[in-house]
Amino acid sequence: MKLLTPVLLIPRRVRLLAGLVLAGLVPAPGLLAGPAPTRVYPEPPSFLLLRLGGDHAQFHYTPGSLDRTANLQQRFEIIGSRFERWTGQRVDFKVFVLSRREWGEAGFDVEYGIPVRVGTTGIAVPAHGDADTVKLWSDLLHGMLPTVVGTPVLGSPQEVASLVVADVVAQVMAGEILVDVLGLAGDEPWIRGVMAQLASLSVVLRQGTDRPEDLAVLYRQLLSRHPPKTFSLRDDGDGLSIEDWLWFQAQYHFAAHAIYDKDGKDALKKLHKLSKKNKLTASQLRRKHKALDEWLGSQFATVSRQR
Repeated sequence: MKLLTPVLLIPRRVRLLAGLVLAGLVPAPGLLAGPAPTRVYPEPPSFLLLRLGGDHAQFHYTPGSLDRTANLQQRFEIIGSRFERWTGQRVDFKVFVLSRREWGEAGFDVEYGIPVRVGTTGIAVPAHGDADTVKLWSDLLHGMLPTVVGTPVLGSPQEVASLVVADVVAQVMAGEILVDVLGLAGDEPWIRGVMAQLASLSVVLRQGTDRPEDLAVLYRQLLSRHPPKTFSLRDDGDGLSIEDWLWFQAQYHFAAHAIYDKDGKDALKKLHKLSKKNKLTASQLRRKHKALDEWLGSQFATVSRQR
């Protein structure tokens, strides 16, 4: 039986059953506190961490998290090798798998359970799920968590599920790193967000071994936080809450799908080639991809809430 892999960075033995299912958790009322992971932080101290090397990904991990680290490294190695084979450019990921205590000592102001960017090509991720990460992601997903079975990672099914969803955020950040390495930028900030999502679809999924429809289930749940046109494209950036930032990421995921559905696995490659001639522009992208233009027009307001 084929195992589903709903996100980029989960063990292949983790299975998503029937999309998202109710995990018996009641979401707390109101919005969650804490900033979104929009900053790039300094690398945390690693002298007390263990190390697991690789060709494209170097991992520094807290003792007791080797199983999770090994599974994450396998996925990052696949991303790095595919990216180099496709572009001829090398990316060396540096990933820190940290305990809650180490997270606090690193000075991250983002809640534990939400990955953050560190350094140039680095990402810090939670090493363990716990009651607080379960509550965090249950609240963000309206009391819904993926059901996972057969995972080698220690923890209850709900704790492991909170790591699975956290790795969706790590996927976004891996896409950002790939886009940065390519130097693929546009004349409006939202283009980078869409390109990061497209990098995941074009590079990670180009071998056809992952199922983008499983990712879509999770992103639809994040998208349900706000109705369409709650924000304009100009509202993205620093100062967003975690919930609002995730709403933008879900929007960018489906915007990227509009491009991917038209140009397939070579979509990012075509845009990279185009960007070498001239900087990508919003008008150019919307004119070239009608479905993208229709999605953005239906989902975002024309007037910013911040202005």
